[in-house]
Amino acid sequence: MNGAIRKISFIAAVLLVFQAGLLFSLFNTGRQNPSLVLRTFYESADFYDQAFASGAGEVPAASGRVYAGIIPHHLVVADKIAAFFLGLKNEKVRKVILLSPDHFGLTGSRIIISGVSWKTPYGILPADNHLAARLSADTGFLYLNDARIQREHGINYETPFIKKIFPGAEIVAIIVKPNARQSDLDKLAKAIAQNTDSEKDLVLASIDFSHDAPAAVADVRDKISQGVINDLDYDDYQKISADCPAALYVLMKYAVSAKAWRPRLIWNTNSGKIIGRPDEPSVSHNFYYFFH
Repeated sequence: MNGAIRKISFIAAVLLVFQAGLLFSLFNTGRQNPSLVLRTFYESADFYDQAFASGAGEVPAASGRVYAGIIPHHLVVADKIAAFFLGLKNEKVRKVILLSPDHFGLTGSRIIISGVSWKTPYGILPADNHLAARLSADTGFLYLNDARIQREHGINYETPFIKKIFPGAEIVAIIVKPNARQSDLDKLAKAIAQNTDSEKDLVLASIDFSHDAPAAVADVRDKISQGVINDLDYDDYQKISADCPAALYVLMKYAVSAKAWRPRLIWNTNSGKIIGRPDEPSVSHNFYYFFH
């Protein structure tokens, strides 16, 4: 009897160890799979080639170093996203830190740091896993590398533009929940500033602005949002009408630390106006460069 009990106890212990290992693997995928490569939604270059052709010449090459930027992920303005990046074609960019909303609640974490690489129509956009790991270690935020990241279009849609214009760059994507605590946002902004070189690296926020309102209402909201951004008034970030004001807080605070005190609005667009239905619910977009 004692032998049977010992055997059952041993089997139970083995199962517990196995289950613990499985759970560790599931919740620490990033550390187990640092070389994960995800596909972009558009695997053919045709869509992006057309966007770049349409956006060519719309934005002159930036006069001076651009340290940060804001772009939408709403592909109704793909031509203008392409034009935004074409304006940066003379920049020497080593790494892109891309801030995105968490549209789908990927995990319970309010901030996720990802070292996922991306297979784009223009080739592989590699992750900088070392930078991602440092940011995670410095902040304590979840370091996640798994297929769930592919769903986040705030990242996915931007990667081909990045690869096309900065073919030698690496990426670190950071996913931010709108309800992230301000103290955590401060921690993230500080870690980005301390672990990057503002003369070689570029911080971008992939953000759509006013949602679910006609163009006239969106215009009013955008004026308020632009006022906060133009003044780099990050303490008033909650006045911004966007899918993730918290990510813009991080971007603005980083811009101040990088002495990029001159935000320049490149475009303000609205999906309702673009498709000729300004009285229907729409999404607005504000494109920004940040200069010294």
